[in-house]
Amino acid sequence: TQDPRLKPIEPGSVFPADIPAIYIVFESAPLEDPTQFSAQWFQEEGEKGVLSSVPLGKDTLEVPGHERYGFLELKKQGEAWAVGTYLVKLFITPLGQQSFHAGNQVGTMRFTIVEAAPAGVSPHK
Repeated sequence: TQDPRLKPIEPGSVFPADIPAIYIVFESAPLEDPTQFSAQWFQEEGEKGVLSSVPLGKDTLEVPGHERYGFLELKKQGEAWAVGTYLVKLFITPLGQQSFHAGNQVGTMRFTIVEAAPAGVSPHK
């Protein structure tokens, strides 16, 4: 983003299982009305990429009409992330509408969790 307060640190798509949170940092076009940016994340099961039926987590950020920058926080459940591939569904919704409706989905992202790296080694790609 152009906002110096929201600069990604070690951006990537591969993270160690012990990372406490993964952040999606974004910049949007200027907004006229307050909007919600939301994410749901699922673990892919098996080789065919079948998604778990229930999201592992959700995050929503309300962005005032004059803001253009923000971030969503994907938090681990329990002590560590399960090793594997995850799919994040991204949504943009006007305030007052259902955040996670399929009609409001604007994209997806994937990331991979690997075993925790030895000290001094960074798995980020």
